[in-house]
Amino acid sequence: MPPAIEDTDTAAGPPPSDDDPTTQVGETAVVSEAGEEGKLRTIMNLLKRCMSVKDIANIRLSLPASLMYPAPNLEYWNYIGRADTFVEINSHDDPIERMLAVIRFTFAKDLRFIRGGIVKPYNSVLGEHFRCSWVAAPAPRNDKGEYAPETHLVEGSGALSSTASSRPASVKSGKSGKSGKSVKSSKAAASTSQVDLAGTGADADENEEIEPGSNKIVFLTEQISHHPPVSAFWYSAPDAGVEAYGVDQVGARVSGTSIRVFPGERNNGIFVNLPQRKEEYQISHPIAAVSGLLRGSIYASISDSTCITIRGEGAEQPPLRAIIEYKEESWLGRARFAIEGVVYRCKAGSEEESWTKVKQVPKDAVVVTLDGSWRKKVNYKLATEKEARTLLDLDVLDLTPKRVRPLDSQDPLESRRIWGPVTSALLKKDYGTATKEKQTIEQRQRDKAAERKKTGEEFQSRFFELETPDGRPVLTEAGKKALEEEHNAVAP
Repeated sequence: MPPAIEDTDTAAGPPPSDDDPTTQVGETAVVSEAGEEGKLRTIMNLLKRCMSVKDIANIRLSLPASLMYPAPNLEYWNYIGRADTFVEINSHDDPIERMLAVIRFTFAKDLRFIRGGIVKPYNSVLGEHFRCSWVAAPAPRNDKGEYAPETHLVEGSGALSSTASSRPASVKSGKSGKSGKSVKSSKAAASTSQVDLAGTGADADENEEIEPGSNKIVFLTEQISHHPPVSAFWYSAPDAGVEAYGVDQVGARVSGTSIRVFPGERNNGIFVNLPQRKEEYQISHPIAAVSGLLRGSIYASISDSTCITIRGEGAEQPPLRAIIEYKEESWLGRARFAIEGVVYRCKAGSEEESWTKVKQVPKDAVVVTLDGSWRKKVNYKLATEKEARTLLDLDVLDLTPKRVRPLDSQDPLESRRIWGPVTSALLKKDYGTATKEKQTIEQRQRDKAAERKKTGEEFQSRFFELETPDGRPVLTEAGKKALEEEHNAVAP
């Protein structure tokens, strides 16, 4: 989860002041203009102000545009790090392999933090929405049966394996993974598109050919509340038989010299649904921390556990459940980002469904063990085998490029249309213009909020219902139509 400190009150109140305390998390070319001394002073002011606050996610602070990451929050904050890990989930008939595929997707969703670091994108305005898509097929496997993609790799990493035993149809790239080049490296992307920055993932190359057999994932998200900030999201890949949905809301507070980030009240994780199998996987969010603030070397660490629970009438009985435990970092030495985990069989409705620690699980219930680093390589071992295998090597993976409709085809409330002037000015390092454009957007939102208050009108979201029972969003008819339109759209 992101350190979602609200950067300004865009719903009510006086215009923000550029002299307010600000936060900067990330080290991009845009932020570096502030200078190291200025950044440290900014961080210290923020920590002083937030020290006694229970949840700083709701603090109304104003950041000058020069300290913002030039990308909309709804675009930045998505869970498709590697599209091939998502479309693969339903392709496995074996329940253990399906669970391993969900775990692979779970680690891959955080790839943007590895490729792009911790940043502060623009806060979403009420009613803002973002739509895009990805195209991918399940990645090939090597001779050990391990996940071994050959496209969208980090520049210079080389192929994951030279002995791939199968290669399903996938997006053709101008540069093969075997050459050690990604379709678009993060370095190249940063200067070629409006928001092709390392953390957001590049836009797909218009010249890429899509082979038959690939699957399309469409994504729709909308800001349904501003105080507190809440967004609903939906991913749909009907040809692959998989969808995912949920509600994003985070809380944050200062703990020592770190900012701890945790799920908000309405955030019950990510729900991955396989409609044809009548299975739903609930992936809980762990607690994260933004550390290294005083040293100027900012990074994310994760503690607590992620649990993956299977429900649905089609789920195998007794159902499988996974616990991924993120190990606490030592105060001394370098961060290791270590994890350990288990997949075990549990009794539905029993206390076994509430376990969050690996040590709670009896050895005779374990079917898979996991270890490694959530930033590097994760390994797994079946209880029936002696040799461990690689589940995912994050060190060599780049994000899957996304496909976004041209600006002239977008709705006025879509993220890139709203924030385009700010982004354009930031990438030109025209911070004065960027700040003015940002303030114009904020004032427009205040005016709308004031008008609603005057007339007694309540805000109505467009694509999602405002109520999110059990953390599951509900699509409106307009939302269902938007997903269908995105799925049927001709790739740009």
